Amino acid sequence: LDKRYREVILAGMFEICSKSPGLGVEREQSMLHQLASPSLLRGLRVQGLLSDDFLTHSALITVSATRWPLCIDPQGQARRWLQKMTASQDSRQLEISRPEVTRTLSECIPAGRPVLLTGCS
Repeated sequence: LDKRYREVILAGMFEICSKSPGLGVEREQSMLHQLASPSLLRGLRVQGLLSDDFLTHSALITVSATRWPLCIDPQGQARRWLQKMTASQDSRQLEISRPEVTRTLSECIPAGRPVLLTGCS
């Protein structure tokens, strides 16, 4: 989702919530304050995430997703952040074109180990 699309969605959400009785919402409050605690945001920064609101929104979507995230990452920022974030979990990184992709996935998925596939163009 690009920045403009997110702004439109958030404005629509604000309108709906502001008309609902009992919901205290403020237009000045950002999505970051609604979705994440200050300690979670600090943790994302410690893991190497840059302090850009758009990147932080994307990271929050990634860490709270119930399915595997797809990161379109031409500058390599998401890859570096994901590597740091999953380093303590015995994560694996490999090119999608490598012959051992199937074997690595079949070993890692049942064990709950993260796999970062790169080169998916």
